[in-house]
Amino acid sequence: MSSYWCCRELLNPMKRQGFLRSVSMPVETSHLASPPRDLFDPRRPPLQRQASITQTIKRGTADWFGVSKDGDATQKWQRKSLRHCSMRYGKLKPQVIREMELPSQDNISLTSTETPPPLYVPSSQHGIPKVRTEIPNNCQIHIIKASKSKNTGDTWFLCECERVVRFRLNDCESTPPCRPFFTYWITFVHLLITILAVCIYGIAPVGFSQHETVDSVLRNKGVYENVKFVQQENFWIGPSSEALIHLGAKFSPCMRRDQEVHDLIQKKRETERNSACCVRNDRSGCLQTSEEECSVRSSQSHSIKLNHIRLHLIVLTCLEPASVAPHEWPDDITKWPICTRYDTGNHTNLPHIDCTITGRPCCIGTKGRCEITSREYCDFMKGYFHEEATLCSQVHCMDDVCGLLPFLNPEIPDQFYRLWLSLFLHAGILHCLVSVLFQMTILRDLEKLAGWLRISIIYILSGITGNLASAIFLPYRAEVGPAGSQFGILACLFVELFQSWQILAQPWRAFTKLLCVVLFLFSFGLLPWIDNFAHICGFISGFFLSFAFLPYISFGRMDMYRKRCQILVFLAVFLGLFAGLVVLFYVYPIKCEWCELLTCIPLTDKFCEKYDLNAHLH
Repeated sequence: MSSYWCCRELLNPMKRQGFLRSVSMPVETSHLASPPRDLFDPRRPPLQRQASITQTIKRGTADWFGVSKDGDATQKWQRKSLRHCSMRYGKLKPQVIREMELPSQDNISLTSTETPPPLYVPSSQHGIPKVRTEIPNNCQIHIIKASKSKNTGDTWFLCECERVVRFRLNDCESTPPCRPFFTYWITFVHLLITILAVCIYGIAPVGFSQHETVDSVLRNKGVYENVKFVQQENFWIGPSSEALIHLGAKFSPCMRRDQEVHDLIQKKRETERNSACCVRNDRSGCLQTSEEECSVRSSQSHSIKLNHIRLHLIVLTCLEPASVAPHEWPDDITKWPICTRYDTGNHTNLPHIDCTITGRPCCIGTKGRCEITSREYCDFMKGYFHEEATLCSQVHCMDDVCGLLPFLNPEIPDQFYRLWLSLFLHAGILHCLVSVLFQMTILRDLEKLAGWLRISIIYILSGITGNLASAIFLPYRAEVGPAGSQFGILACLFVELFQSWQILAQPWRAFTKLLCVVLFLFSFGLLPWIDNFAHICGFISGFFLSFAFLPYISFGRMDMYRKRCQILVFLAVFLGLFAGLVVLFYVYPIKCEWCELLTCIPLTDKFCEKYDLNAHLH
């Protein structure tokens, strides 16, 4: 005669209804021959030999990669995966529903949501007092049904009930719930940074073309001139491209020494090496410029390159740093340091020394362009004015343009951390809202399924890989946003679909829906500020990482070995892809003339003009 026992009554009070133990779970029989022990014995059970650190690491790694031999963990992942597939991809096959004992095709639920059948306590157990034990809120206790045994009877049943309950408690305590902590954290950071960026740097002109501002500004000649400032409009309702670069956008000239930018700076220094001090005829001011430009201004040009007597006198007027042996100033003016203190004596016989300097270096644009001009003109062009310097060779414009941490070597940009820093920035308010909508729908559901650690790794690594590819093919475009990360998450959906292909009733229909969504999002990459290269490489890297990191339901020993080989292969492929991109970016940079059309189609004459599609530096 079969006897029944309800462990729920032994462990009251209980806050949640427990899971039914699945009949497909393998029954452990290794403890059936253990000596019986009183369930209510207050003595501590005998100590057991703990697993070694190596075994613990191996078991934890196998559990994390989804190749564990733990049948209970496999069943949990299988039920969560089937539930997610039915919600995301459509109906499951009828035989899968019957095998998993799901109550309904349209309303798939865990057994914890169903009302269990009534269980009765045998009359022989009526006199046993109830034991109340505190149970964690997130734990689920199995309701156990004992089978008939000839030799052990009720004593064996109590021992087996205690063993299974203890196993369930330990399992609940060691398995944290898959809550979307990473989704909430990344969404909060995105919103916070976007609000701060808009409040500090303001909003650029909104639109799809270019915004022109014309004003009368005091320039080098000492007269007011009408000048024009052209700025690209931002339809995302956010800061300008210069502000985004200063915040940490992906921009190759700030991450490595770009050859074209370096050539532009060297050309400017060569011109400055042949320049002179241009003094106005009325001696109202002077500035450093070329002889041709000075003659246009009808001023006197006092060369300081060829006249070594005047050069020596100019050097002597600087007291800090003084030109004394062994630290004498060279004849090349492009190697002069910034003078912090001058001799205040009268030098009326030397007008190019005693004159008032009206033009100083100003860094304009995002390519390191430097001009000797007035402060008014520099402010109007939204440049960086250097009051302390007199020559463009004394300033480092790329350091001003990039911002953030200064370069270790002022001549070599090294802000490689922009690869992941740009993942937390957005081009504007609308851009941020799109990311929040994606993360609170797709990313949150996947994190509930796979856990925050797996999803965060795929999210970050996919975004970094996408930004690295974008920096290679579009080096002169400032790009922000987690586009590569989001497409890496979309690749997770494809991987889950492929792994669940045999259990879906209409897998091709689900594949078509996902493909249409991805193609629609790729079309957004043809607009300014959105990068399709980050989309493509982020999707590819997310595809490889998903096969390696997402849990997998293995059926049999050979299937488990195949999963382990799959993990190693896809990890090796991803590392090879990432290493290849690093080599192309730092060692063998390439230049693709037609690649720009994949990320911004010039719908109008000025739609992509300010984004330097042809990478021409002026």
